[in-house]
Amino acid sequence: MARERGVEDFIAVEIAPMAEEYHLAFDARPVLLYKDSLYHYDLDLTREIERAAARVDISCQSQVVRGFGSDATAAKKYGVAGRTACLAFPTRNTHGYEMSHLGAMENCVRTLMSVYRA
Repeated sequence: MARERGVEDFIAVEIAPMAEEYHLAFDARPVLLYKDSLYHYDLDLTREIERAAARVDISCQSQVVRGFGSDATAAKKYGVAGRTACLAFPTRNTHGYEMSHLGAMENCVRTLMSVYRA
């Protein structure tokens, strides 16, 4: 779909897998990913999202993951999107019975709304 629409900015909204090595808190703070197993995210767009979150009094956690890839980095890897980013919410048990913090989901939405109001 990104190829058909000529997307410049591609922001994926995903789960942020919680594992001991990732040091994420299970709270209302969204997670900004900087790199995953497929590619790295655009630093300027990621920082824009972080500033947008701050405008609505939301602080973000950060994450780099090895065993995960989003649609955004796949789009970047295959050249169908310009800038890519990933905003996520902390999630336990990512395969099967998943548990996510509802406040973090809400704050992802509030952050995205702030990105496009600026």
